[in-house]
Amino acid sequence: PQVVLAREKGAPIVALGSLISQPTAAMIWLRNSGVSDIADLKGKTIAIPGLPFQRDFLEVALAQGGLTLADVKVKNVGYDLVPALVSGRADAIFGGSRNLEGAVLETWGLDPVITRVQDLGIPLYDELVLIARPDRVAENPRMIRGFMSALSRGTAAAVGDRESALDSIEGSGETNIEVGRRAKEVQLEATLPLLSRSAYMNPTQASELVHWMHEQGMIQRKLPASAFLTNAYLPEP
Repeated sequence: PQVVLAREKGAPIVALGSLISQPTAAMIWLRNSGVSDIADLKGKTIAIPGLPFQRDFLEVALAQGGLTLADVKVKNVGYDLVPALVSGRADAIFGGSRNLEGAVLETWGLDPVITRVQDLGIPLYDELVLIARPDRVAENPRMIRGFMSALSRGTAAAVGDRESALDSIEGSGETNIEVGRRAKEVQLEATLPLLSRSAYMNPTQASELVHWMHEQGMIQRKLPASAFLTNAYLPEP
């Protein structure tokens, strides 16, 4: 969705491959919160990371319970979603990932109720993609193909040696110090099955996303998938 929005605004980017080819975003609340379905969120506070499209997606999700954005309080908390939910500052979180925030909550024994966005009226899309400037790709296609090949090998290595993958995560410098090794291990186990082995992006699925975003009023024109993605640089199967 971010690539589509950026391209409509004229950003010179193209998606070159998918790292995770399905949505991981979810609506999450705790089972002991008194919320049992979407309709119960009326008057409640929902925390979101604050990406541009997330309020629109949340509006679609709320409609599954007969609600609108006016029926809830939406709070942008960046990626402090878990602290917001655990502390009670939010009754639910939306836009976090079931394999990340959801996994942490499960590890902490907080019994989260996790509903995938694709079960809330939102179409399938590639959650995580590699993007680049088209002019840079044209200048050095060999480098791009080499990078995509290395990415594919790295994915296979992570799947084949999970302990080393976990060590790499802990040593990356981007790890959340509040999340212990056991929680990271659970996150890893939840993420590995989601990784795209081929990095292939489905143009039909992307076109359906564009059509849906246009219907929702999120974009003003329907760009063809070829305007913002290419599978031309993927490694040979």
